[in-house]
Amino acid sequence: MQINAHWFKRRSVARGFRCIVLLFAIGSTVQAAFAEGTVIDDFTEGPLAETLDAGTPGLDVLQEGLDPGGVIGGRRSVNVFLNFPASGEADVVVDTTAETFSVATTGELENYRLSWGLFHLTQGPASHALNADFSALDFIRIEVLAASQPHTAGIQFRSGVNEDSIESTVKFVLIPATATPLFIDVPIPQLPDLDPSDVDYIAIGEGPLGAGFALTLGGIVAIPEPGSLWLAGIGGLLLAATGALRRRTRQRNRAQCGTDREIDRDHLSPFDNSLRRR
Repeated sequence: MQINAHWFKRRSVARGFRCIVLLFAIGSTVQAAFAEGTVIDDFTEGPLAETLDAGTPGLDVLQEGLDPGGVIGGRRSVNVFLNFPASGEADVVVDTTAETFSVATTGELENYRLSWGLFHLTQGPASHALNADFSALDFIRIEVLAASQPHTAGIQFRSGVNEDSIESTVKFVLIPATATPLFIDVPIPQLPDLDPSDVDYIAIGEGPLGAGFALTLGGIVAIPEPGSLWLAGIGGLLLAATGALRRRTRQRNRAQCGTDREIDRDHLSPFDNSLRRR
C-alpha cells in the first residue's frame, strides 16, 4: 500500500480547521457564560435629561417601574448637586438609545451619585431592598466610556437592611481621565463586612469635583471570574486536541502497517509457524 502524502495533507488541514472551529465555539460559550452576570444598570431604561443651574442647583430623582432586566430592582436613584453657591451649569442625562449615563458641568460639582435598592428601612418599604445574591459572582464591573478628570469614586454596598442588622462597606476606586473606554473591576470577595448573598443597596458616586468635570458610564454589572471560565474552555480544548492526536496516531500506524512487506506464509520457518494460526 502506497502512502498518499496529499491525503495526509488534506486530513491535517481538515483537522486544523476543526480545531479553529472548536476554539471559536469554546470562546462563544465562555463569552455567553461571561455575559450571565447580574445587570445592575445598563441604562436602557428610564430616560432622563436635566440641566442644573443657580435656580435649580440640585437633582434628586427616584425612577421607579423600570424593567428589572435592565435596572436591578426596577428602581434607580439619581443625585447630582452643584457646589453652593452654584455657578455654571450641569447636564445630567440617561440616554437609553446610547445606553449611557453622563454628567457634565461648567461649574464645580458638590457630588454625583447613582444608587439602587434600599439604604435603610426608614427610607422606604422593605420590598425596595434588592435582596440580590452575589455569592457566585466575583466582580462589580463598571464601564467608563469617558472621564475628563481623574477622581476617586466610592462604591457602597449594604446588606441586612430588612433585618435592620445592617452591614455596610465602601470600596474606593480610581477612575482615571480617559477618552478611551475602559473597565473598572471591584472584587466582591474583597469587600469586608458584607454578606454577598443578600445585597440590598448599591451606590456609586463622588464629590466635590472641579469645574469642567464630565463623566460617561456605559453600564454596571456583577460578573463571574473570567479566568475560571477561560480555564474551563481551555480544558475542553485540550481534551478535544488529545482525542484528535490519538486518532491521528492510530491512523498513521494503520497506514504504516499497510506498507510493510507482506508475509509469505508458505515459506515460514517452523519457529514462526504459529503465525499461520493468526
